[in-house]
This record gives sequence, structure tokens and C-alpha cells, in this order.
Amino acid sequence: MNQNSETNIIRSRWLAADIADKEIEIFENRFGTNHLNLACHAALPLILTPELINLIRINFLSSVPGIAEADILLSSLCRPVDRGVFEFEPRVRERLLARMEKETIFEIACFLSVWMEQRPDRQRKPDISETYKWIVRAYISPDETIEELDEQLEKSLNKNAARADRIRIVNLAEILAGQLETGGEQGKYQKMIHRSRELAQEVYGRKGSAREKIEITEPETGHEIQVSGPSEIKMKFVYIRPGEFMMGSPKDEPERSDDEVLHKVILTKGFYMQTTPVTQAQWKAVMGSNPSRFKDGGDNCPVENVSWDDAQDFIKALNKTAGKQKYRLPTEAEWEYACRAGTKTPFYTGRCLGTDQANYDGNNPLKGCPKGIYRKKTTPVGSFPSNPWGLYDMHGNVWEWCQDWY
Repeated sequence: MNQNSETNIIRSRWLAADIADKEIEIFENRFGTNHLNLACHAALPLILTPELINLIRINFLSSVPGIAEADILLSSLCRPVDRGVFEFEPRVRERLLARMEKETIFEIACFLSVWMEQRPDRQRKPDISETYKWIVRAYISPDETIEELDEQLEKSLNKNAARADRIRIVNLAEILAGQLETGGEQGKYQKMIHRSRELAQEVYGRKGSAREKIEITEPETGHEIQVSGPSEIKMKFVYIRPGEFMMGSPKDEPERSDDEVLHKVILTKGFYMQTTPVTQAQWKAVMGSNPSRFKDGGDNCPVENVSWDDAQDFIKALNKTAGKQKYRLPTEAEWEYACRAGTKTPFYTGRCLGTDQANYDGNNPLKGCPKGIYRKKTTPVGSFPSNPWGLYDMHGNVWEWCQDWY
């Protein structure tokens, strides 16, 4: 497949292949080969509901225990996009499907086609149904799919086309590209994918305008922005959708603080959060200095030894370079909502937190949890699996400042 980075903006927004492979390896080490096999089977539809992954397990891998369904949906392989709706990260999906036999993938596509016709809610969720339709057709009728995609892309090149529709079609074309390249007529495929990447350049902007990527009408995850400073760096943000959660902790949770009273919080507005803590490189690029004590681990370690006032100074300096974008610390409620990522356990990893999941003093685990190692220093950001919403190091490594409580 043509992976030319100059013309392939969409793929540059996906996880890097080595990171996706690492996420898959971590998942298999934690849950086992049977769980991974189900994840591979469930990757084809891209978008999953508990009902769909259950049917895939029953029809293709009935010997795999049912708990595997929840383990997959709540893992870092997937991300929630709506209530009861999950989506595989595109690069992870691609790598999972690469492990599958073509005949098995075709069988799953046929199963998905039959299931779609029987879905009672297919009219209530047209966007999801449309995605399923394109995926099924890519495997059953690749040449026809290429032609239809090309027609849709040609219409989307019209300046009057809605931006959300243009974003949807170029992302869909890239997700289907692998199958269409191998299963379709090459001349038609090359024409279609060239048109798609031309439109992607127009929608997302060419190299050098990355800062504008955060300005969108239909929020998407994983937008990168450029920050100018003594050196050029990247900061990657994910969009956190509005929602509600129970903030605090139950009275019987071990090591609970008295101020962690459990109460319902409703966040009516979505927000962006950087996928990792601010790194030493990012701090130096904006502030021109590095106050950290743990410098031996490299510039990709989180910045530390900064006060709340220092953090505010960093944000002020960042805002001066960011044009229309305005940055701030998250509120405590926003931080906890993003950290929990839909989970209700003490940690987003479950009741316990292992030192293979976060960097902390493993000599002092939560009551009833196994001990681990103590590294006695910070680790590079993103060294451990993300939470279900694509955020790294929300547990361990360094304390993080919030806007309204310090």
C-alpha cells in the first residue's frame, strides 16, 4: 500500500504501527490468545456494540468465555464513541485484521451483512449502519465499492459540501484502502485513493498548518497541533465528549479520603485533553528551561518540580503562540471524568493497578493488591497502555495540576 506521508494525512493521525503492535502485545499478555482471537474477529466492523461482539463470539468463537467481550470493549484497543458504542483505533484494527485468514474475514463480512438486515435499530443509527454497509461491500464487491467511493469523493470536492461529510468519507476511504487495494481493480483503486488523499489535504490542511487542526465543527479524537518555541514540537489532544459520571469513591473503597464523597456530576460541554502529561521537551520549547529533577530519562519524560503558578505561566506562554486556540488546566471534575473513561473501579485498569500498567511505588499497592517494582524515577510518557479514551499516565508517574483545586 502506498504509505506516502506527504499525501496521507489520515494515516498520520492514526497510532504508529509499532505502538499499535505494542498495545496488542500488552492485551494478549494480559488476557491471553483466546481473547486476542476474538478481538481479531471483532475488528472487522470497526464499530462495536455489546450486542454485536456477543453475536460474533457466539457464531465464530463460542468456546471463548463471555467476559472476553467486556475485556475487549474496555481495553485500550477500543475507544467509546457513544453510550454503548465502541470503535477500534484504525491502526489497531488494521494490525488485528492482518492476523486473520482472508476466508474468515469474508465469512464475518457475510455474517455482518445478514445481521444488518435484521437490526431493529438500523434506522435510528444511520451513520453506524452506513459504515457497516461500506465495510461489508468492500469485501463482497470491492470494484463496485471503489466506484461508489470515488463518486462520493468527487461530490465532496465541491466547496459547498458539508465539512463533516468530507471528513467522514476521507476517513472511511482510508480505513477501507487495504482491502480495496488487494481486492479491487488497480487502476480504479489508484484513481479513488488519489482523489481521497487530495480531499484529505484540503480538509485537514497541508504540512505546516497543523495548528488549525484543532478547529473543527465535528469533534474527532487525536488532533495534533504544532506549538512554536525555541524548537518545534507536537502536542496531541483527544476530544472528550460531554457526559455524566459518579465523582468520588464509595465509602468501602480502601484508602479512601474523607473528601471523596460520591456524587453525580454532569459535564454539558466536551473538551480537549492532551494524551500525555506535558513533557520536558514541550516545557522547554515553550518556557526555554527545564526545571525537572529526573532529566536522565530523556526529554520525553514528564516535566516535574513545577508549582501550580508555574503551570499557569506555561499556559499563558502557550496561549501567546497558539493563535485562536486557548489552553487551560482541566477542572478536577474534568480530570476525573477523563481518567475514569467510563469505568467505575478504583483505577481504570480495575480494582488493582500493577506496575506493568503505571509507574508508581509498587511497595505500596492498594490493600489486597499484589506488590510490584519501584523505579524511583519518572518514565517516558506513553510507556504504559492508555485508558479506554486514549489518555496515558493518568495513573502514576507524576501528580497533575487541576485548574480549580490545588
